[in-house]
Amino acid sequence: MAHPPDVARLTIRKLAMLWNHREYPQIENADEFRLVAGPLGIPFLGSFALLGGLALAGLWFLGPYGARGRFLMGYVAAITLGVVPFFVTDRYRHHLVPGAALLGAVALARAHQALSGAPRGAQIRLALAAAAGFAVVFLPAPGFRPQEYAWRLAADLGARYLHQGRPDLALGEFERGVAIVERSPADAGSPRGVAPAGLFFGYAQALESSGRRDEALPWLERARREAPDNAAVVHALADAYRRAGRSTAAESLYAGLPSLVGGEALALASRGWQAARAGRLEEAEALFANAVGKDPTRFDAWGALVRVRAQLGRLPAARAALDQARAAGIPLSPLRAHEALLDALAGDTAAARSALADVPASAMTADPSIAEVVRATHDLLARSRK
Repeated sequence: MAHPPDVARLTIRKLAMLWNHREYPQIENADEFRLVAGPLGIPFLGSFALLGGLALAGLWFLGPYGARGRFLMGYVAAITLGVVPFFVTDRYRHHLVPGAALLGAVALARAHQALSGAPRGAQIRLALAAAAGFAVVFLPAPGFRPQEYAWRLAADLGARYLHQGRPDLALGEFERGVAIVERSPADAGSPRGVAPAGLFFGYAQALESSGRRDEALPWLERARREAPDNAAVVHALADAYRRAGRSTAAESLYAGLPSLVGGEALALASRGWQAARAGRLEEAEALFANAVGKDPTRFDAWGALVRVRAQLGRLPAARAALDQARAAGIPLSPLRAHEALLDALAGDTAAARSALADVPASAMTADPSIAEVVRATHDLLARSRK
């Protein structure tokens, strides 16, 4: 109500995006799958470019269909108006497909009639409808510039490879993305900052996972310059400074973490790991418990809490923490690794071995803490056989 011109402009813009040939990925980007797996369907014929153009052309010819035609138009209009007030992504546009397919069928039926000897006027009307429909679908629409899209794609693929425990493949993607940004600084971000920070942060993580920590530090510093309020970046840089012996710089960053969004839990977890390394297990337990209380999705802190309680001999409390982590959505690999540890400590070797079988090698490569839990469990099982 305060900005009606802006609302009108954005509404028109999102209408164009919703019926455009462009895809706007939110969760999964089909271009990534095309890049690593080859074509997805038949180019153009299997895309919204064809379906949307035919659907818009079909709107011109709904008159003879009576109530069915009005229902179809209402369905498409309701879906369109339901999406536009929010934001346009490919997965929301999927709901347009049934109605668009039926409208496209109407257009194809009229095309069949026109090719079967319909009057010239009907053929002209069909040509105009098709031209209008495809003109709308191919209108210029918002989107990333080609260079920006390319490095964002590389960054996302790198993050996926890193998550799968393949830092070797991740490095190649991140290096490709960084090279694109370096060649085209004007296209580096829209707005400049958060997205390039993710690229640099991912590159640093891949370097660390490859044993190249000295090379990772400058990229963490660069990520922080791009996104100084990103708690994950600040925390990673503080850890890197601590490992490099730059304790003053590290403590300064740790001290500022609680003021950042999501940083309070990270700060508590960091202090917990410092206490655990110093052998202050009671203090570490309290810090990790506070960390997961602030952010139940800190699954690394959940794992640390389980391990500290196990070290303190509090197996029921450790099991309770693992149950809470499961309820919070901890991934399967760390869950089964910690279940195996607790089972081995409880003397249930069969359950421990069964849990270990569910922890893939890639998970241990991607997360050293999981690898350490698995090694400790194997040691316990080996001792139990003696």
